[in-house]
Amino acid sequence: MGKKLKKQEDLLRPSEAFDTSTDIPEDEQWRLVNESNVLQGLVSQIPKRERETVERLTFGDEIFNILVFLIPFSTLYFCMDM
Repeated sequence: MGKKLKKQEDLLRPSEAFDTSTDIPEDEQWRLVNESNVLQGLVSQIPKRERETVERLTFGDEIFNILVFLIPFSTLYFCMDM
């Protein structure tokens, strides 16, 4: 009848399917990361302006943000309160 079903003991457990143990010590792993400049590549993808400063919102922007949230939420609250 075609296919044979595998026995339960023949199947790998999920922990055995992907071996997460490392043979390389942590300090050696960090040395390889630093030498390959993997982290530098990630930092260079962030725009320089965003890395240097956080843009401060003006008072008008703060009021606008309050109204943007206040109007829909108060309308929703009013509708559910009826």
